[in-house]
Amino acid sequence: MAKRYRISPVDYENAGSVIKDKYHYQEIGEISNFMGDWFCYPLGFDEDHEKIGFSPIDAYIYFDSIDELVPPMLTPADKQRLITEIKKHLIKL
Repeated sequence: MAKRYRISPVDYENAGSVIKDKYHYQEIGEISNFMGDWFCYPLGFDEDHEKIGFSPIDAYIYFDSIDELVPPMLTPADKQRLITEIKKHLIKL
């Protein structure tokens, strides 16, 4: 099934710069790992990256909902900032 949106991994990684609230170091690691799974690994890289990661064909991240790209451990304010930033760079298919 075709995905609804795509975003450059570089744009997604840079969107993380809007995360401003304070987090415990363990949460920072979880946020970094969550986002890194999308922009650091191609789809099919290993068992953990069967459905998340960028396309090895054109290097875009494909997804159906922006919520897929938002780390669940973010504060509501940071979630909203990240969603707003992602929307600036996503391409509707």
